[in-house]
Amino acid sequence: MRKVNILILFILFVFTVGGNRSSSASEYKIEKATGNVYRFVADRYQSVFLVTEKDILITDPLNAEAATWLKKESKKRFKFPVKYLVYSHNHSDHVYGAEVFKDSQPIFISSQSAKQDLVVTRANTVIPDITFEERMNVSLGDNEVELRYHGPVA
Repeated sequence: MRKVNILILFILFVFTVGGNRSSSASEYKIEKATGNVYRFVADRYQSVFLVTEKDILITDPLNAEAATWLKKESKKRFKFPVKYLVYSHNHSDHVYGAEVFKDSQPIFISSQSAKQDLVVTRANTVIPDITFEERMNVSLGDNEVELRYHGPVA
């Protein structure tokens, strides 16, 4: 059995150089990170996603324009639906644009703390369906994704 572990908040700090919410479609790209893990690049912003034999798990959609581009490209390249959409944390440059994926009915996931903040601030995004306190494992085919909450992000 093949396993891929993604530590969402760790990846956030490793792959995110800076959040830029005003990228244009010409600045978007998908890069293979390793195995079936890919990076979504929007100017200086980067997030990751996992493609399995029948599903996709996406993290941090960025904004509506970026999410629209990513949805179209992932459909064209991989032809699988988005099963999970994970917010690494509650900042607007990570969680906005999630509504673009709503029609494919993914399961939206975040830490309990991120969800609480999104609700309190009335963030213009999809509120997570499932939350976790410290850690959660998500299975997709032969892949296991481990989500961890490491405390508030300043």
